[in-house]
Amino acid sequence: NFIIQIDNTITEDTIILGRAVETRIIFIMCHEIYYIENIDHKVYIYTEKDVYRCYLRFSELKKQLHNCGFCQINQSTLVNSIHIKSVRIEKDCHRSITLDNEECLIVNRRYRSFLKDQV
Repeated sequence: NFIIQIDNTITEDTIILGRAVETRIIFIMCHEIYYIENIDHKVYIYTEKDVYRCYLRFSELKKQLHNCGFCQINQSTLVNSIHIKSVRIEKDCHRSITLDNEECLIVNRRYRSFLKDQV
């Protein structure tokens, strides 16, 4: 159970995760986030080693992280452009991106212009 918000009082690119039960706060810099995924109306934040459950809506995170170098690659995924290692053209005009950690994600045709703007 994590709560997430952008805290502009620390720095513009700091995200704070607080565990509601333990009232523990975890600081995550935006550059530490590889991607954010919305699965069954639940938002997950992926870093190099951990996955965090976020209780903000995906649309709220999308607005807050727009200026931090995040781009939407499909209906449910935001990717941090600094972690994109390569972009490859797949069949049916889809693109796949490989991240620094060698994880591959699919870019939907509808969102490939957003990817071009960020990469």
